[in-house]
Amino acid sequence: MARLTPEEKQKRAEAQDLKNKKAKEDFDRLPPTQKKIVHSIVAVFAILVCILLYNVFTYDPPAVEKEPEVEKTPLERFKSDCLSGWDGSCRELEKHVKGAMHDPDSYEHVETRGFEKDSAMVLIMTYRGKNLFGGKVQSTITATVTYDCQVIKVQ
Repeated sequence: MARLTPEEKQKRAEAQDLKNKKAKEDFDRLPPTQKKIVHSIVAVFAILVCILLYNVFTYDPPAVEKEPEVEKTPLERFKSDCLSGWDGSCRELEKHVKGAMHDPDSYEHVETRGFEKDSAMVLIMTYRGKNLFGGKVQSTITATVTYDCQVIKVQ
């Protein structure tokens, strides 16, 4: 937007003054009853604006009640802490498998199933990876994992 020269500013101010004078003359020509109506409408509008502003600036949202936290069972804690929400793999078991692989970067999780046994989880994990010859092979490993994600035994 270009800056206005002082002459242009003066012309705009004069045009605005002319509009204001015309509006005042039009208002002065109204009969007294119509003037009262206009004044009443302006007053009601001003009151509504005040009420709106009061409500906007004094609004206090209601407090959200938190539900009491229910103690998770060991199995629920295991699922949330040890298993990936993305593909269901056990992070600690993946670390163990990748540590034993020839090419850990080729690791691909296929599926993990499990069941509870003696206050631990027995997990059966299927995965893919490259062998020594560079071919992709699929393998299955069975491991016992504690509820705090420690791999106890691998078969």
